[in-house]
Amino acid sequence: MKDLPPSEPVRELARRFILDLNSRDLEKLMGWFLEETQLWIPPAPLVQGSKRISLLLKLIFRRYSDIQWEITELYQASDSIILVEMRSFGTFTSGKLYENNLISLIKYNASGKIFYISDFFKNTAVFL
Repeated sequence: MKDLPPSEPVRELARRFILDLNSRDLEKLMGWFLEETQLWIPPAPLVQGSKRISLLLKLIFRRYSDIQWEITELYQASDSIILVEMRSFGTFTSGKLYENNLISLIKYNASGKIFYISDFFKNTAVFL
């Protein structure tokens, strides 16, 4: 049986998710995820579940004194899948500037919650 698409268009869900990501508010962000959600943000390994996702996001946010994501294009693959092309930029806590381009593949369930994210970065050397 095919999964039902979310009632809200995935383009709008993606825009709202990135706004919440830019807020760095973990409480808001955790509202997007389920216990079965899988999140893969290289160079970290794939994590599953809200507790592990929360820990990963905390670790990511601690690496930066400031970080933002800016959507450059949205590519809708299906009623429940979207590719979000973005520019991410900010400053590491060391003071070094950060900038990268990436695509996030996001899959939503029928209730508009995220059950899978995989990020693809243009430049992975910046994380070393």
